[in-house]
Amino acid sequence: MTHAMKNVNNDPKSNTSTFEEREQWILSFEAGRIWYNKLRSIHTKRVYSAHLRRLCNWSGFNPDGLVKLKQEAPPNKHPVEALLENFIAKKPFKPTIMNAVRNAVVAFFVGN
Repeated sequence: MTHAMKNVNNDPKSNTSTFEEREQWILSFEAGRIWYNKLRSIHTKRVYSAHLRRLCNWSGFNPDGLVKLKQEAPPNKHPVEALLENFIAKKPFKPTIMNAVRNAVVAFFVGN
């Protein structure tokens, strides 16, 4: 795992960042820009960006690092899926929030 992959803002307040701060953060990564610009609804952008940022803060990977992790995985290995499920298992999410988190991350990878 390279240092660049771990370049995230680990500020404890980052999970409560404003939409504008999350937007600026996401757009600072190529994978973030590709994904974010494909989202149409401002509501989807607000919700999905919050979930992606939480996953990134928890995992230590930025959006580019998540894409690289998936691309460099050996055949039949699914490190991002395992990371996502581990994240969801360790957080006290309600079922509807768990689905929203999964949807956000799936959309991120479909968009990249």
